[in-house]
Amino acid sequence: MLPRMPWARPLLLLAFALPAQAEPLEFLVYPNPGIFEVSTHGEVSGTGAELMKRLTELTGVPLQLRAVPAVRAMQMAAQMPGHCMAGLPRTPEREALYRWAGLMGAGNLVLYGRADENRQVDDADDLRGVVVAAQRESQPLAWLREHGVQAYEVNDTLTGLRMLRAGRVDFWLVNDLAGQRAVQRSEGPPLKALRNLGRSEIHLACHRDLDQATADKLRRGFEQLRRNGELAEFGLR
Repeated sequence: MLPRMPWARPLLLLAFALPAQAEPLEFLVYPNPGIFEVSTHGEVSGTGAELMKRLTELTGVPLQLRAVPAVRAMQMAAQMPGHCMAGLPRTPEREALYRWAGLMGAGNLVLYGRADENRQVDDADDLRGVVVAAQRESQPLAWLREHGVQAYEVNDTLTGLRMLRAGRVDFWLVNDLAGQRAVQRSEGPPLKALRNLGRSEIHLACHRDLDQATADKLRRGFEQLRRNGELAEFGLR
């Protein structure tokens, strides 16, 4: 018979009392030049990745970055517990699909044209009869649909930029947070920003099962970054 170990029971009770190590949230991002750069091995870098590291430092919420196409990221964040998506516009039809965990930034909807573009564009009426590229499920695409403008849907920022440069569309509408960096960091004929056509806010959208306490930590983290002026350092406003 094994001897009694009077210290074993207290240790066992202590082990059960200790909080379990929190599983990291799968933080879904989609490639954007300079913001979320994705290597051939799937590693995510850029100012957006640095921002997420800083958010983890402030909140204590572990985050694991993963790059997937934007539409797939929306589906995963809506359907799979433990997942969040960065940079999603908050719209009425999406309100009940996610737990919203913080305003990440805001920017203008900027209409780009080629350098030799001389058409005057003041509002949506001036875009009748032309084709404008915009990313799927984005605020720019929603704006085009709302105003009855013919849109060409693309999968990501760089595809819209390339189509404009190649002359396959007349214009390209994009959030300036992504558009400016894409234009600066890509090679090709110069483009020009023609007109601001509205405002866009991007949020952190998580699966509905995310506990409210964690969502509140993330929200307060973004608010603190904004108060500290750190969001501007990461290219957000």
